[in-house]
Amino acid sequence: MAPTLDEANMVDSPRIISGRTVLLECPLSGGVPAPRVTWLKNGSPIQFSDSRRVRRLGSGRGIQIMRARAEDTARYTCIATNDAGEVRRHFDLEVLGMCHVIVVVVVVVVVVVESVSE
Repeated sequence: MAPTLDEANMVDSPRIISGRTVLLECPLSGGVPAPRVTWLKNGSPIQFSDSRRVRRLGSGRGIQIMRARAEDTARYTCIATNDAGEVRRHFDLEVLGMCHVIVVVVVVVVVVVESVSE
């Protein structure tokens, strides 16, 4: 039986604030034999050994990105494959920069000098 996806309660385009942790889960439902899950970032396989910030979780159905950065903004794809077929699920992750509010107080002093004519 080919793997299928459970699309209930899934967010296609998750957004996260820089420095936070995000979890992306491949919403698999079924598949016999058990599907093998691979992950892509912008179409290229993720090299989990290269980064301690990006980790494969458990059976590979999920990935965790810790301390997200702007360069983590990308299209992530999970691919579930077994002998009976393949399914793909895309996540367009956007990492938002932290907003800094700067309040500038301007003090204007007006001095009125009257000219006294004698």
